[in-house]
Amino acid sequence: MSLLPLFFTNVLAITVLILQILFRWIESMSKGKKHSIRQAARGVLLAIVSTGLLSGCMTMMLDDSTQGISSTSKKWRSDEIRGLSLAENTNGEKGWVFIGRSFDYLLYKGGDEIINLLNNKNIHREQLSVDEHANFAIDTSKKNFTGLLKINYQAQNEDDKKQILEKGFSCIKNDCQRTYNGLEGTIHKKNVEQDPRKIMKFYHPFTVEFVKYQYSSNQGKWILAPFTVALDVVTAPLQLLAFSIIAPNLGRIGGK
Repeated sequence: MSLLPLFFTNVLAITVLILQILFRWIESMSKGKKHSIRQAARGVLLAIVSTGLLSGCMTMMLDDSTQGISSTSKKWRSDEIRGLSLAENTNGEKGWVFIGRSFDYLLYKGGDEIINLLNNKNIHREQLSVDEHANFAIDTSKKNFTGLLKINYQAQNEDDKKQILEKGFSCIKNDCQRTYNGLEGTIHKKNVEQDPRKIMKFYHPFTVEFVKYQYSSNQGKWILAPFTVALDVVTAPLQLLAFSIIAPNLGRIGGK
């Protein structure tokens, strides 16, 4: 949407104000009042700034409201993750699976570092926990998810802290944390034939909340743009009237 009408309106308003100030300055000169060119210039500058601030308010407000894309979220379901296991999907692809109470969650991206952490003999798994609730975004098919996990580690001593720091954690005293981003996977029905002996059970099971996001563009609000531009044009005379009240005093700026 072009804002040229508003631009030309502003140019016209500024021009009228400049002419008005110059005529008043010339008139005051003819009456014997000595005004410097600097004072007149200050008046012209004030006119330009004031008009720029006053005009186009409605259109600028509309422009701010149309930036970007808005989103709404709705909780789909939650599940308790109890462990991790190496599994194979129906396509014969192997991967690590979060074992949930209701479903299984096959990770096909972003899980390698978590697996390495859990398999590290120098890391005490009982000291690992997931920070509060993990939020995963679910797609419209309710089959694919993306998300992140914030994993906490309670270091027992300096050597323990050194080991966890080498895994990319940051620590405040003995409280350590790292965020694992970019987790992606698919949701599957529980494997009832899963061998419990092959499950790496978590000492601290955690809850995952699956959230469905809906995105909508704000560009449709530009339909209102002609009305806001017209409103700015209509109110331009009021801006001129307001400034004409101020204009008589512009000559006194910077002097008595």
